[in-house]
Amino acid sequence: RYKGIPGRVVRMALDLLEKQCASLATGLMTVNDEMADTFEKRLGRRPDVIANTADENHFAWSRQRVLWPKGPRTLAYHGTITDIYGLDLLIDAMPRVLEAHPDTRLLIFGDGPARPALEAQSKTLGVTHAVSFRGRVPFAEMSEHLRSVHVGVVPTRKDDFLNMTISTKLLEYVYLGMPVVSSDLAAIQRSFSKCDSLFF
Repeated sequence: RYKGIPGRVVRMALDLLEKQCASLATGLMTVNDEMADTFEKRLGRRPDVIANTADENHFAWSRQRVLWPKGPRTLAYHGTITDIYGLDLLIDAMPRVLEAHPDTRLLIFGDGPARPALEAQSKTLGVTHAVSFRGRVPFAEMSEHLRSVHVGVVPTRKDDFLNMTISTKLLEYVYLGMPVVSSDLAAIQRSFSKCDSLFF
C-alpha cells in the first residue's frame, strides 16, 4: 500500500508507533493464534488470544436445525460486499455449479461498493436467475434467513493481512452445523483440522 520512499517512511513511522503503543499497554490481545504469532514477531511480546465466536442469542434455534433443509440447493454469503471478500470468484463459479446442479441458488445478503460490479457480472454470465442480492438485513433477522441455507460460502481473497483472519460469518455457519466452502487462509487452516475441512 505504501510505495516508494514516502511509503517506506510512513511504514517506518507506523511500525514505531505500534511498538510504542504496545510497550505502554498493560496487556495485549488479539483474536487468533496466527495474529498472535505475527504480533509476537513484530513486537517481541505475545498477545493473549480471545477468539471471536457466533452470538448464541441470535442462533438459539440452531439446536433444532435440519441438517439438510428441504428445497433447492442454497448457498449463502452475508456481510460487506467488497473486493477483498472474493464474491466475484463465487459468481464466476456459478455457471459450473449450475451445470452440475441446475437447482442451485446463491443468496448474497449485505451491501457495499462491489455490489454493482457483481450484479453486472451475474448478468454477463447469465446467472441472474440463480443469484439473488438481498441487500442489508438487520443482524437480529439474519439467523431466520439462514434457516433454509444448505452451504455457507466464505471466498475471502488472500493477502498478508487477510491470511491472518477468520471471518465471523464462517464461525456462525459452523455454529449452525452448516457445511462451509472457504478459501484456505492460514488462520482458518490452523483452526480447523484437515479431517474437518476441504479448502479451495
